[in-house]
Amino acid sequence: MSATLAPRGRVLFRDRGDAWANSLVLVLTGSAWLGSFLLMGSSQVLCNVLGVLLCAHAMVVAAYLVHEAAHQTLFAVTRANRYAGEAASFIAGASYASFERIRHIHIRHHVDRVDLVCFDFKGLLRRHPALRRALEAKKPCLLDVDVNLAVEAPRPLYAFPAYHEAWTPKAK
Repeated sequence: MSATLAPRGRVLFRDRGDAWANSLVLVLTGSAWLGSFLLMGSSQVLCNVLGVLLCAHAMVVAAYLVHEAAHQTLFAVTRANRYAGEAASFIAGASYASFERIRHIHIRHHVDRVDLVCFDFKGLLRRHPALRRALEAKKPCLLDVDVNLAVEAPRPLYAFPAYHEAWTPKAK
C-alpha cells in the first residue's frame, strides 16, 4: 500500500489510489451540505425540494465517511481521521455524541460482534413484566421474529471502557 505525501514529507492518505477519491468525496459532501441550505432558503418550491434531497444525500454520504474515519481508513494520520470524522458526524446529524464515542462504540460492535446501545431494554423488561409477557406471547404479526428475552444481570456501560478489562469476556 503506497501513500501520498503531504506537505513537509508527512504521509496523509493511506493509499495513493484513494487519495483523489477521498478528497473529492469530502469536498463534495461538505459543498452539497452547505449548498442544500441555499436551495432550501429559496422562495421556489422546486429549489426547496432539491435542497432537502441534496441535504439528505450529503447526510447519508457523511454517515459513510464517519464509518470510514472510525476505522481509520480515510487518512493515514489518526488526527486527520478524527477531524474528518467530527466534521462528517456534524453533517450527518450525529452530533449527539463525540466522534471518539461513536468510534469507540462502533469498533466495540466489531470486537464483540454485538450492537452496543445506551438503552437498557433488559431493565425496561424487568420494570414492566406485562410488556415482557406480551412480547414473549408471540402473537401473530406482520414480521415473524423470534425474540429471545432472557434477562441476565445488567452489564454496566462505561463511557470509555478499557477493551481488555471491562469488556473482554472472562475465560471460564
